[in-house]
Amino acid sequence: RRWVTWVTTMLLLLGVLLSLPLLTAAPIAAQSGDWPMFRRTPERSGYNSDEANITLPLTQRLTAFIPASSESLASPVVADGVIYAGGGDGRLYAFSVATGTIQWSTQLGGSSIQSTPAVANGVVYLGNSVGTFYAVDAISGTLRWSYSTGSPINTAPVVAGNRVYFGTSNGRLYALDATNGSLHWLFVGNGAIQSSPSLTGDTVYFSTVNGTVYALNVNDGSQRWAYITGRTIQSTPTIQGS
Repeated sequence: RRWVTWVTTMLLLLGVLLSLPLLTAAPIAAQSGDWPMFRRTPERSGYNSDEANITLPLTQRLTAFIPASSESLASPVVADGVIYAGGGDGRLYAFSVATGTIQWSTQLGGSSIQSTPAVANGVVYLGNSVGTFYAVDAISGTLRWSYSTGSPINTAPVVAGNRVYFGTSNGRLYALDATNGSLHWLFVGNGAIQSSPSLTGDTVYFSTVNGTVYALNVNDGSQRWAYITGRTIQSTPTIQGS
């Protein structure tokens, strides 16, 4: 009986331990049909299992126009039936997926937007060419907060947990609070960051144009490892597995 009681106690304890949340930056799950950030997921998989089959021939469903005075220099993203795209005129545009009409547009400092947005929890995150990072309400287009880095932001942010991560042209990777824009930490790399960060679990990855790939702890920005390739890197890393 004592042996049975001990086994029962251990099984109950194991169940409690398995139910505890892992201390990792939980990624924002994309809904079916959405493409809420660059390459869709924090791992930058570029894959949607719900859209694995393409029926040919392809047909045009809609056309959405950014005004002729502008141009689009970054990829659009899609979330909850809305297309979000930045313009060369410094405006963030929101288009209806169903009709292609502009639902709203918001002026963000007047400088060119070359950063693909990321959408999470009803907020659109992106940076501009003079180094200001913005959080904009996805429904109304009103500004939630902004953060000045002083260096151009050409990378696409990644959102996980309650933090948003992005790189700048002066070689800094930032981790900001996604709710209020306060700085959690920043890491200084060995060259300009044109590569958008990727994230899985508690590690964020990025590279510099000087050819170094970094892996950082998402909690405090400490370096886990770095690999020097000896060649320029401007592409975004993709993570497969854990």
